[in-house]
Amino acid sequence: MKLPSGTPLLKGEKVKSDGVAILSKLPKSFNGYIAVTGMGSDGMEEGLFLVDSGKITHVSYLHLKYPIIIRGDEALKLALNVFRTQGANMDAVEFTIQKLRLTASFNADAKLKEPIPLLNLPKHIPKEYDGSHVEGIRERYRMRVKEGLGLIG
Repeated sequence: MKLPSGTPLLKGEKVKSDGVAILSKLPKSFNGYIAVTGMGSDGMEEGLFLVDSGKITHVSYLHLKYPIIIRGDEALKLALNVFRTQGANMDAVEFTIQKLRLTASFNADAKLKEPIPLLNLPKHIPKEYDGSHVEGIRERYRMRVKEGLGLIG
């Protein structure tokens, strides 16, 4: 996602077993983004969640070894999986309403069909990390390189 600067609320917070403790540190009507990073089965992974008035509206996923960004509903499961990576940590950055709206418009391709209340997020986080998606990411990467396309997307 394309993200502007904002006011950091959380930086490098360790993700514990359910993620609830960290999320409870955010205001109920949080506006901004949450970034979760950790070591997956084949390199660093990152999940980004744009939050509007306490609801996740946009999501993207990035595997840093194979620089492929997946956006929107397709990215949701992968981004939530990052909460279960080894050494997962979370950052949260608050936006003004104006920055939030601008960020949402620049990232329209990452919009979810249905927003998810931030308070409901922990029940969507998987019980354990699932690395089965990495082969699909590798294949997308190989195809993009073979076709001479940009690596992001």
